[in-house]
Amino acid sequence: MKLALYSTFSAAMALYGEGSGEEGDIITFNYDASFDIKNIDMNLVKNQDAIKSILNSGKAVFYDFTFDSDSIKSCADYTIRCDDEDDCKSDGLSFVAKAIAKINQATSAINIKSKGIERLNCADGMNGGCSHFCTNNECSCPSCWELGPDMQTCGPEPNKVAINCESSDMNVTIDQCVLQGQDVSKATLDDGKCTAKLEGNNWVINTDLDGCGTDFKIDDDSEIIDFKNALTMAPEIKNGLVMSRQLSLDFQCRYDTSIDDISAERTIVGGSISSGLSGSGGLSFDLTFFTDSKYDTPIDEDTRVLVGEKLFFNVAIAKEITGLHFSVLGCTVSDEKASESYDIYKDMCVDKYVGTTVNKQSDDSEIRFTYNAFQFASAKEDETREVLTCKVLLCDKKATDSVCATPATCNTSDRFRRDIAAIEVENAAIFEVQAPLPLLV
Repeated sequence: MKLALYSTFSAAMALYGEGSGEEGDIITFNYDASFDIKNIDMNLVKNQDAIKSILNSGKAVFYDFTFDSDSIKSCADYTIRCDDEDDCKSDGLSFVAKAIAKINQATSAINIKSKGIERLNCADGMNGGCSHFCTNNECSCPSCWELGPDMQTCGPEPNKVAINCESSDMNVTIDQCVLQGQDVSKATLDDGKCTAKLEGNNWVINTDLDGCGTDFKIDDDSEIIDFKNALTMAPEIKNGLVMSRQLSLDFQCRYDTSIDDISAERTIVGGSISSGLSGSGGLSFDLTFFTDSKYDTPIDEDTRVLVGEKLFFNVAIAKEITGLHFSVLGCTVSDEKASESYDIYKDMCVDKYVGTTVNKQSDDSEIRFTYNAFQFASAKEDETREVLTCKVLLCDKKATDSVCATPATCNTSDRFRRDIAAIEVENAAIFEVQAPLPLLV
């Protein structure tokens, strides 16, 4: 059994139509819905997930999506205790239409068609479709759980479960009452070894982004990386009798890789436990200048450097993640006051005019550079504060044809090789990292 969370349940259950009431059967009204949408590329996974979240924030439940670049098709259900089918069907149409109207973009060609009903029946051989208990043709939940909008699936109450996504790990906190009756002490994450720990009244799960069997998926088009794991609990057996069902708690952290300043902590798109609790945190890269070729003593921010002096810097990931490595695609020095910029490393090729060097093309932890300090001729001040910005490509190490794994072929008769921007980047995600240079004199 999979857990599901419904943080919008309370708001959704406050909505009732004219045909609903305390009498009558629990009926699910089925609809087909389709509509066109402008100004959103629906081929991107992050846009698809955003639309799903909006549509499922009310009383109707949308599923079985088909996305085209500018149109969406899905099934939608509206479930209610109903004593007047015609009124309830009309209410369902209204709730489906209201959900589509919540999308903050121009929608058109909206088509909603009723296609049937389903009555909840505990004697249907499927437990009435209830995730937990079915009594008198009605689903119910254990303590600390609540029914979702489909009136069949139970999820932990929103304040009983939390997830926090950090730059190097994921942390999940679950109130003891949510897992009451489960032998949590024997539950494990996907590696079959890592376990949950009891801290006070909560079970706490912690895993590094590359630990405990955590898996990841890079979506280069949507510029996101998903890290996923699950806590699985075997059924409780007493005296040879199975006293509970196997339960799996899935959790995920999603990191947005479209970022302008990697010197600060990253902001994630969100973390989720099954259907979506938000977390906070993010992946982190750093760009650091050093005093010499040992790369062990960072330069003090008040240090002054002479034009022509050799500068040493590296680009490093805050924590290595097994299965990932990165390359630096390019680095640009800019002077905002002079409105000037210059590429000291472009398309993974060094620049001969400022003597750029790089120690390797890709690595799990850091890549080191040197170049000769310079000022722009248009600079009007004796001392200038320039900024170095580097573009970093994070890749799946299993992808042998990725840009990170493809040797650079720089043409010695030309400053730069092919344009990286024109390369189709697969199994990879791009960051930008930035840091101020020491004062140039």
